[in-house]
Amino acid sequence: MHFRYRLKPLDRDWVDTSQREVRYAALPWGHYRFEVQVVDENRRANSSIASFEVTIQAPWWMTPGASSPSPLAIVGLVVGAWRWRTHLLIAHARRLEGIVVERTTELRTLLQARRRLLAHIGHDLRSPLSAIVNVARQWRGAGAEVDTRKRSSATHAC
Repeated sequence: MHFRYRLKPLDRDWVDTSQREVRYAALPWGHYRFEVQVVDENRRANSSIASFEVTIQAPWWMTPGASSPSPLAIVGLVVGAWRWRTHLLIAHARRLEGIVVERTTELRTLLQARRRLLAHIGHDLRSPLSAIVNVARQWRGAGAEVDTRKRSSATHAC
């Protein structure tokens, strides 16, 4: 026994085989008609053609209903990504602003401590110097009194 078959519109001509099984791998989606005929080689007679129709549905992502929301989905993804990125940038800016405020406060504290230290050092340096200056003034004052006494005793002696 011998068979011949075709799958319209994929096969244009009949395919002869002695196998009782036919396989088509990776058929694209669409409408097909499978036709088979038995060929009796001894009698040289063909049987009538047996056929059945098969429809392979398109994958869901290739259907018209799936393709119409695609532009909307793409726009939604772009808007969502933009909003997410904006949110991240705003959060980063706030974090940096907090760091700047913290560092500015630290800097002001350090500047105040520096002013106090310089004032304290200046005071400590001025105190001994003012004591020396006062002693020098006293010596000058004592020397001036001695000069005044010598002058007054010299004027009295004359």
